[in-house]
Amino acid sequence: MSLDFDTVPAQDAGGVESASMRLAASSAPGKSVLSQFRLQVGIEIGTVELSLDELIDLAAGQVFHLHYDPQRPLPMMVGEERIGECRLVEDGAALMVQVEKIYEPQATLQE
Repeated sequence: MSLDFDTVPAQDAGGVESASMRLAASSAPGKSVLSQFRLQVGIEIGTVELSLDELIDLAAGQVFHLHYDPQRPLPMMVGEERIGECRLVEDGAALMVQVEKIYEPQATLQE
């Protein structure tokens, strides 16, 4: 199961955008061009393995145990690429994610 969401400005745990985040964003080369693009970021909460018979018999209302471990960071994905880690947090009735780590982009060679 994955949870897709639109990105919002990065904030620290207190809800304040950090100076280092603003500096990194403002100094990024080509920022004005890149800021036009929107990407879906997926958060993988858990997976369930089903037999083909179980898949065929799926019905509305069924509940699955996801084996979610709150001590384990959740992967943040853009497509098939893992871009970082986060944790689930609650704010009243809202379920949100808190970014814990963003991986450095890997350079790729193009022929």
